[in-house]
Amino acid sequence: MNFKDIEFLYPYKGLIVILLITAFFIFVLLFLRLPKRRLLFSFLRLLIFLLIIFLLFQPQYNIREELTGRRVLAVVLDNSQSMGLNDPTPRWQKVKKFFSQEPFKKLEKKYQIRYYTFSDKLSSWGVEFPQPVGKTTNISQALREINKIDNLGMNQSGSYLAGIFLISDGQNNQGDHPLTSAENLNLPIYALGVGNPQPKDLAIEEIKHSDFAFKNTPVDIEVEISGHGFESKNIPVSLLEKDITNQIIHTENVKIDSQGKGRVKLTFTPQGLGEKIYLVNIPTYKEEISLTNNVKEFLLNIVREKIRVLYLCGQINYEYAFIRNILKSDPTIELVSFVILRNPENIAFVPDDQLSLIPFPAHEIFIKELYNYDLVIIENFTYHRFGILSQYLDNLHRFVNEKGGGLIMIGGDNAFGRGGYKGTPIEDLLPVEIYNPHQEKIIPGLFRMQVENYQHPIMNLGNTLTETMHIWQGMPELDGFNQLGKAKPGATILGFHPQGKTPILAVWDKGKGRVFIITSNTTWHWPLELSKEGKSQEVYNHFWQRVVRWLIRAEEMKPIRIVLEKKKFLEDEKIPVEIRIYDKNYQLLKKTKVKFYLSDRKNKTIYLSDRLQILPEGGYWTELTLDELGEYTLSVEAWDKGVYLGEEKIYFQVSSVGEKDKFMLNEALLENLAKMSGGEYIHLAKFDPENIKIPGIDKLTRIKRRINLWNQPYFYFLICLFLISEWYLRRRSGLL
Repeated sequence: MNFKDIEFLYPYKGLIVILLITAFFIFVLLFLRLPKRRLLFSFLRLLIFLLIIFLLFQPQYNIREELTGRRVLAVVLDNSQSMGLNDPTPRWQKVKKFFSQEPFKKLEKKYQIRYYTFSDKLSSWGVEFPQPVGKTTNISQALREINKIDNLGMNQSGSYLAGIFLISDGQNNQGDHPLTSAENLNLPIYALGVGNPQPKDLAIEEIKHSDFAFKNTPVDIEVEISGHGFESKNIPVSLLEKDITNQIIHTENVKIDSQGKGRVKLTFTPQGLGEKIYLVNIPTYKEEISLTNNVKEFLLNIVREKIRVLYLCGQINYEYAFIRNILKSDPTIELVSFVILRNPENIAFVPDDQLSLIPFPAHEIFIKELYNYDLVIIENFTYHRFGILSQYLDNLHRFVNEKGGGLIMIGGDNAFGRGGYKGTPIEDLLPVEIYNPHQEKIIPGLFRMQVENYQHPIMNLGNTLTETMHIWQGMPELDGFNQLGKAKPGATILGFHPQGKTPILAVWDKGKGRVFIITSNTTWHWPLELSKEGKSQEVYNHFWQRVVRWLIRAEEMKPIRIVLEKKKFLEDEKIPVEIRIYDKNYQLLKKTKVKFYLSDRKNKTIYLSDRLQILPEGGYWTELTLDELGEYTLSVEAWDKGVYLGEEKIYFQVSSVGEKDKFMLNEALLENLAKMSGGEYIHLAKFDPENIKIPGIDKLTRIKRRINLWNQPYFYFLICLFLISEWYLRRRSGLL
């Protein structure tokens, strides 16, 4: 028996060694301390212990047989698209000429030659000479599949793989790094390089940018270019916004270094909002290997630089403090707040010019600065006490109705009708009817608000409808509210008082803007009581953040949405598309009429409505696969019962996996593959089979059969024999 052929199903060799060493030292200790006549008993127990350890790790014995089959050489040819490029003569023409000379014929005397092609996966060579049509290059996958066919050095016919001839340009662009697979292969790789390692070419290698930028805020775009053959030259790099004119935004020169690399930073200030397509362009020269990589496009989503919020509060209170803290802690919000610390009727015993308080800047707010804000919050604020004229309220009306701004009005003693807004332009903005100052009542007492619409974006605080309902049902009570009239036509009630269904939360779209009211200014009870109950107050913060984003029509609050998992896809990659359409109450609609289009950069439009599948929960789904590179636009229009709901557009990009972008021969990768595996790198033009020395194996064996030793009965017979012998000897010695 060869002990090298014993292996364990649970190969914890370190643990085995520790147990054996422990058993040995225990025996030595017993040898030194026990009387001589007890040593035999201890030795028998040690044997039993060691045998049990041996069996616990489930040993098995491998019976091997010697094999005499012929060795195999695998010729693996890269047939991806980059192998068909010109640099300056066609690479595939060189490959065909190489094989026409039967370069491996002399090796057929000693080896079986098997031919394969690969791009994204390994394939057997067909009858006809292959073509360079693969859209990716995955060297790692090809090497792994070779290893599976080989079966750890042995194939089913009794021959074994002796080496691999890899013919490629080395432009690996998919899968793991090839060196990882080569390290585990234990086979020599003879890499035959195809192409020119230094073709003359200018190329945009990479554009580094964030997915979004702020409007009116400078943004940096970092561009990396390669310029083999253009070393030490200055190359202008231009940034353009893609539109009808393709006007140049910024140009910067970059010097190509001795390694053929250059890097430049382009800075510009985006205007407008939404998704924009930009171009980076470098000059073209006749001697370049390719002109297609001298221009590259990218998408940038231009968002608001900050959500500018104006907060007017009639007097300092907990509601103001809590809401202000939420707004100030949000990095996307710029807050300007004014709180009234002294009303005009408050008695002061010093002249006004000696008070440190500044007068309320009504003219600056409502005339000069109002249109610079996105949202106005009015909490418990009486306008007429502070020199605010009716024309100022007209400006606020235009701010919402015409500019598309947002308005929040929060209740209190000086809000709504009690604040004097009855008969003013503000009354027209509010989604519920208000009373005269003397008619409107403040109803005291604790109450738990009843939610009317859990799926409205403002109220949808959970990941599921069940979670949202659980959150609101556990929300603490409010204390007191302004008793207003009924909702106006077109308004949506989100929450009401449990008695009488008086509106507490209400919203509506007013002109181009949106309005939100809450008739109680005690929502600060929510975070305090939640904290007392040991719950997170994050839902309170989340609520007010969603109020703000709904009012400014943030992206995630749109009633028609096209959902893509990302904005950049590779050619031939599956592109899942989901369309969600909500009604005015933000219920997901299940049956609507939709028109769905796909447009490319050439303005070619494809009608895709017939490819949409209706989802059970509502909305639509489809999957696209595009093989042409460039920017695309998805657009959808929707109708519900003949009423036009609106439209939505979204841009995305389909880019190359690199087959048509990388042109030079990657000799460094091929050389490292060959060196790590014990093979050799040779350029295709210099290959000579006479110089190839493939290491042989004197004796080759494979496992013919495995015998499980751990379930053989004679081992358990030995354990029983040792136990009986130990018992018998102890009995004879009078130790029992």
